[in-house]
Amino acid sequence: MKKALRLVAALTFAMLIAGCGFGKNLVPVANEQPQPDRLLFDRGKQLVSDGKNGEAITLFDTLINSYPDSPFAARAKLVLLL
Repeated sequence: MKKALRLVAALTFAMLIAGCGFGKNLVPVANEQPQPDRLLFDRGKQLVSDGKNGEAITLFDTLINSYPDSPFAARAKLVLLL
């Protein structure tokens, strides 16, 4: 019984260590630039902050129509409601 428990503990520990990857990024990142939907949303927020609401509305509409499944499109809809 103790042997089985030690084996389970050792395997669990090994899986945890292997899953951590020792701090290295094992999956290469293609590029670290923001996605276009994120860029549109961020630019729209900046336009709202600058008081350019007409331009912001156009940008948010573009985001919603171009990337309808994006979480940023949902956020843009919320901004348009306010």
